[in-house]
Amino acid sequence: MNACRKGQILSPILPAIISTLLLAGALLPAPASADNPAGLKIRIDTDEFGAMDAFYREVLALPVEEAWSDEGDRGVIFNVPGGGQLELGDVAGAPDPAGVSIQIAVDDVYAEQARIGDLWPSEGPEPRPWGLTYLYLTDPSGVGIILYQPTVEPGETP
Repeated sequence: MNACRKGQILSPILPAIISTLLLAGALLPAPASADNPAGLKIRIDTDEFGAMDAFYREVLALPVEEAWSDEGDRGVIFNVPGGGQLELGDVAGAPDPAGVSIQIAVDDVYAEQARIGDLWPSEGPEPRPWGLTYLYLTDPSGVGIILYQPTVEPGETP
């Protein structure tokens, strides 16, 4: 009975306690900043927009968050499951993306290799000395794409 009375007493004041904590910032996540980012979005400007859009939609099967095509402005934003976004912008004369690579963690690089199959050339999977297995692709504009997972021994699951 004592526990019931305590619950009855807390019920009316609980909203006031929560409001006080919210105002004090005690229940809110820390504000986003450069050293505590809320997320990451990578943008690639390309003059091969159609091929790039098809690659990320069909080969990597990334879900589309938003796409637009206005006079002089065309683009698409993909969600990267697990966090982050990739934006493509249709830009005439876009610079060569030499040296850029996007690395995406996956559950099973071997399953990804089988899924991608004849859709797109790939190399690997290749176990790397630091304990990851990489599957290498290159998108239509020359950006290196690495799908990776922790290296597993034969018979283990990723």
